Formats: sequence, C-alpha cells, structure tokens
Amino acid sequence: MILVYRELKTYGPKSAQPKINREPSELTEGEKIVYDAFNNPEFVAKLIDFLTLEENKGKDKFSHKKMVLFKVIIACNVNVKDKFVSSLPT
Repeated sequence: MILVYRELKTYGPKSAQPKINREPSELTEGEKIVYDAFNNPEFVAKLIDFLTLEENKGKDKFSHKKMVLFKVIIACNVNVKDKFVSSLPT
C-alpha cells in the first residue's frame, strides 16, 4: 500500500487575520480600488443593473455565483453595505 500525503492549507489564526472595518487609509492598494468603487453610487447602480439583466428571457435560473458575490460584498463592510442596499430598486 502506498500512502500519499498532501499539504493541508488552512486560514491563519484570528490574530493573524486583517481587522474588520479598517479605515480607508489602512487598506492595501487593491482593496482601496474596490472600496472606492463600491462607495461610488453610480458604479453600484450600474453593477446592480448589469447583474440583474436576464440573459435568456424567461429561462434564467438563480445564480449562486451572483448570490455569493452580493453576500460577500454586504458582509465585508458595513459602510459599503449601507450604500449598496440603499441603491437597490424598491
């Protein structure tokens, strides 16, 4: 019998994770770009319009990928969540 071991990768401990709700000055360059985009109401409105378009009229199904995207965006930052949710059509 041959045993093959693979390296198991896990997330670091809580103490090694970046803190939540950092100030914009504490963000990395890549995070700052995303933060600025989601704090722009025009960008958020266009993104919502784009992601809610039907590709095949009457045949589209629930998109788990889009759901996860929205879930992560809303869960990541309270400030972004408020602006994002306020842009949703009623």
